[in-house]
Parts: sequence; structure tokens; C-alpha cells
Amino acid sequence: MQHSERHITTKVLVLHASYASPESQDSSVTDALLGFTASLSVFPAIATEMGLSQECVTRGRGLASARSFKVVENVEGTECDVCREGSFHLDPANLKGCTSCFCFGVNNQCHSSHKRRAKFVDMLGWRLETADRVDIPVSFNPGSNSMVADLQELPTTVRSASWVAPASYLGDKVSSYGGYLTYQAKSFGLPGDMILLEKKPDIQLTGQHLSIIYEEANTPRPDRLHHGRVQVVEGNFRHASSRAPVSREELMTVLSRLADVRIQGLHFTETQRLTLGEVGLEEASDTGSGRIAHAVEMCACPPAYAGDSCQADSYVKFKGGAPAADSLPSLSQAGPGTEQEGRYKRKRQSFMRSLPDAQKPGCLQV
Repeated sequence: MQHSERHITTKVLVLHASYASPESQDSSVTDALLGFTASLSVFPAIATEMGLSQECVTRGRGLASARSFKVVENVEGTECDVCREGSFHLDPANLKGCTSCFCFGVNNQCHSSHKRRAKFVDMLGWRLETADRVDIPVSFNPGSNSMVADLQELPTTVRSASWVAPASYLGDKVSSYGGYLTYQAKSFGLPGDMILLEKKPDIQLTGQHLSIIYEEANTPRPDRLHHGRVQVVEGNFRHASSRAPVSREELMTVLSRLADVRIQGLHFTETQRLTLGEVGLEEASDTGSGRIAHAVEMCACPPAYAGDSCQADSYVKFKGGAPAADSLPSLSQAGPGTEQEGRYKRKRQSFMRSLPDAQKPGCLQV
């Protein structure tokens, strides 16, 4: 058994090192452990010896593959089927097992939402812009619920154009985390004359001074309807400027104040006409009838915050009616400690500056 224990220790060490490295790939670790079998009773002692007593180590149960051993960061319990405090939503597709609560840094107490998914679609107001932000004339086709752009008069020097979402898709979209953004697009023309242009990001989301992009693996085909679909999770996006991976915190920040949504429109030369239809953004809603939005967190927010993820300041007095200033709690109720109070003030100031003029607070100081 001594030789077996050394062998097991080596394997678990490799696995633990893999999780410690952001550049690692889970598949490589799984491959390294394929076909390896040992008694489960050996692992607790080894894990303790390695300082992994807090980790969940299992084989063939919970989140572990039946053919491999895994150290899962955010789960615990004898069956590896319980989310640790500060995390939620046990998901076999999640390398950490459960998702860490974000709650915009206010606290780490959350659970999965019981709301259901609803798909929001609003094709009126979509625009088509060149890379120089010049509008291309478009029209709405009510029969197909789509936007149409005639490009026959478009200069051949234009090599990029993006569909730009109307205001109805913008604002607080935190509940869209884990949902899907879908659309249908088509490039009309003579396929034999249409040449694929240089690859551009298919989707770009911008919010809070961050721009993130998604690139599809499949290339649209000329004169064929293309169905675009991306799940709104951090692993599918990159930073527009650096192409660096996007963290959950960064994606949630973008979604908290989504300011711009763009879908690549021009993919081919000699395109005569473009259409965009059925752009759907899934949200978690009390009135939704789709699947339960397990990936959406419901945070235990202190009195100074509102929203499922504590993303909104609940003590902003809007013009037109809100609580009197003397009824507001003291700033300390945002949480104990100078650091949290400072974060509250900074967050409040940023939020106030972002408000449209019609919603500027009438008397509260920031």
C-alpha cells in the first residue's frame, strides 16, 4: 500500500497544482488520471497530509468523473454535493463545483434564484453602424419581426458594420447572467460573388467602461440564415482590448450597467442586403415561464443596497417621489468598518453620476 499511496499522492498533487494555475486545462488533469483506480479510504489521510483537509476529494461521486479523481474548490460534504458557504449552484460543468457569491462585494451570502427565465425580444430601434459610427439606413419588417438594411449603395471601402441594440436591452441586466443571447441574421447576395471578410467579434457588450467580446466558432454562410447563440457566462467572453479572459466579477460589472450591445452585421463582400431578427436576451423574472435561473445569485443585501446582487443603491431620492432625507439610515448601515463605508460612498457616487438627468436626486449629497 505504501507504493500505492505515493502514487495517489503524486496524482492528487498534480491535480491540486492544476487548479492553482489559471492557465491549466481540466481535461489534461483528467487525462492524467484516466484508468487510475484506488480505494477512496486512502484519500482523506493524503488530503490532510497535503493541507487539503478543507478540499473535497472524491472519485465517481458528486462532481467527479467516474474515471478520475478531482479536487473541487467550492464544494464539501461526504458526497461532494454541498456548496460551501459563500458559494451557490452546484453544477457539474463548473470546475469549482459551485459559483462564488459576488454580491458586488457587499457580502458573500447568497443562494440560487428561484425565478424562471424569460426571453426579452424587441426588434424596434435596432440600428446598423459602420466602424466609423456612421448610420446605415434600416427599416423594420413587421411580417418577419426583423430589421432590414439595403447595402447595394454602400461604398466598397466599408468593411465592417454592426447592429446596435436599442435602450430596451440596456441598463441593469445582472439577471441575464447564465442566460442566453440569441439572434438570427442573414447576408443576402450572390454566394459565388461573396467573399468572407476578416473575422470580427460577433458580439460586444460594454458597461462600466469595460468592453467584452464573444467570437463564434461557426462562420456564417452567404445567403443562409444564421442562428447565433451565446451563454452569458464569463468563460465565453474576452476583453475587447487585450483578448484576456473575463472574470465573473468583470462580467457582472458589465451587466450591472449595460450601456451598449453590438452584433456583427457585415461578414461578406458584395452583400446586397442584411437582416437581423429575433434578438433574444434571457432574464430571470418572477413572471418567467422558462427553466429556473439557478445561475443567478440572490444575495442577502444590507439595507443600503437593492437588487438580487446588491447592485443598486436603495437610498437614492429620485425626482417625483422617494423617502425623506431624515428617514434614511446612517451610512454605517452599509456595513461595519471604514473600508466598507468607503466602498459604499464610491459605489454611490458612481451610481449617481450614471443617472439620466431626469432621475438626478433632488437633495441627497454624494
